[in-house]
Amino acid sequence: MKYKRIVLALTALCFLCGCSAADKKDEETAETAAETSEPESLSDKWENFRGNMPNDKNMEDDLRDSDYISELKRFMSSDEGFSVKYEELSKATGINDNELIERTNGGWTARVVYFGPDIINMAVTDASVANKYVFLQMTNGVEKYFMTVCDGGYEFPVDLLLFNDNGLPTAVVVSRYATSYPEGAILEAYTIVNGEIETAEIFGEYSPEGIKTEKFGGGVLFESGYEDGTAVGDIQRLGVSVDQNSGDIILSHGENTFIFSFDGEKYIMNRSE
Repeated sequence: MKYKRIVLALTALCFLCGCSAADKKDEETAETAAETSEPESLSDKWENFRGNMPNDKNMEDDLRDSDYISELKRFMSSDEGFSVKYEELSKATGINDNELIERTNGGWTARVVYFGPDIINMAVTDASVANKYVFLQMTNGVEKYFMTVCDGGYEFPVDLLLFNDNGLPTAVVVSRYATSYPEGAILEAYTIVNGEIETAEIFGEYSPEGIKTEKFGGGVLFESGYEDGTAVGDIQRLGVSVDQNSGDIILSHGENTFIFSFDGEKYIMNRSE
């Protein structure tokens, strides 16, 4: 009987040791798999969102509130995002509709980066889609500053100015506003205040002939003015361009040309004769 108990005890001990070894092996296998598996990339997150896109009428909100957009903002505000090149944007983010404009001045670099994820507005088929994301990066090589200029809206940048205003780097983002035809034009200004990018109040109130204006974000929105009932083809399109040498911004509308020049405090509008 005594020997029988000893045999049973040894058998139980061997069983327990075997289970412990098996458990340890399973744990090691799981740890190895976790170490060797790569984290989901930003482009993978986009493919997952697009592949499982909700079939509803709030696609703009679904995208804006998604993990993908949160990760996109995190990436663009990181060191990697500040150094990514234009030709690398599609691979890094999964978004093919993108733009990057960069300017340097006085030891500062400003970059405005645009993404237009491909989604469909199912609520109104002919409505513009609020799928545009615009980010502003400013750095002196040491400090890095980041701001979301457009968070799922209708604007996309076409040019960028960077200059020194009373010792502060000031970036002017020139954008198109794509809510309807013809597209409007937006002029917005930003600078560094207390360690953050903030609006620079260098645009005033303007009344260019034939053009509607209103305050917009960090600047002014310009849209073609026309009477009710005017045929779409008869509405004059706004033209906007930038003189990088002088810092002037030129707005054209039909036969009229308006030049916005910085006088050291504000952008002053003059009509070109």
